[in-house]
Amino acid sequence: LGRDRLVCFGGRALVSKLPNAPARAFRAYATVLTAPGVRTERLPEQTIRYYGPEVHLLDLEADQRVWRHVAPLAEPELIAPRAGHCAVALDDERMWVFGGRGDRGRYFHDAFVLRLPRPAPIDPRIDPNQKERRRLERLREPAWVAVPENGGEAPEPRCAAAAARCGDGKVCVFGGRDGTTCFGGPWLHDPRLGTWSRPAVLGAPPPNCFGHALVALPAAKVEPGAAGAFRAEVPVTR
Repeated sequence: LGRDRLVCFGGRALVSKLPNAPARAFRAYATVLTAPGVRTERLPEQTIRYYGPEVHLLDLEADQRVWRHVAPLAEPELIAPRAGHCAVALDDERMWVFGGRGDRGRYFHDAFVLRLPRPAPIDPRIDPNQKERRRLERLREPAWVAVPENGGEAPEPRCAAAAARCGDGKVCVFGGRDGTTCFGGPWLHDPRLGTWSRPAVLGAPPPNCFGHALVALPAAKVEPGAAGAFRAEVPVTR
């Protein structure tokens, strides 16, 4: 968030199911090669664990760079643990999250905003017992906020998509997959209104794909073009 804070949310790992193993004893993926006469050791039984809604925060400008565990406020089961989701910084204090895959093969197409306010003093003249002070204190606490769905067409549930924030505050999503289908795009999401739209585009689009990257060029300007198409104006260095 901004240039000085890193946020890590979600993901999955292989967790050992040995009875005496620590709860967070991770096991990495491995390839085992066997040959005649070679004795191999059986790997422990493992399971996949998904993480969330807690996050980890790293302050890059602190005197000591230490990962800090943060448990944001959230309604029960508001945001399910997941992996393969999209995450985009909206500004210095908010991170947008979309989609992903959870346990039991579930795919998501929900959108959330993680609010991570920076420390700020509250006017000491405000009475600690007043509702206004309690409201301000609550706004200073990390929290998950669901983006309201205002109807209309929306992307199918998916994981392994890519997203980037556009200059107008909207987020562009492209690609992804579920258990049977590979998707394309693009889709535009407005976090302020909770609306999705599909801009008309011209030219030969990228193939439907997943596991790719999507980057918004800092100096690019994206605006409506003729016949509802979108074009990007990118300065060229000569």
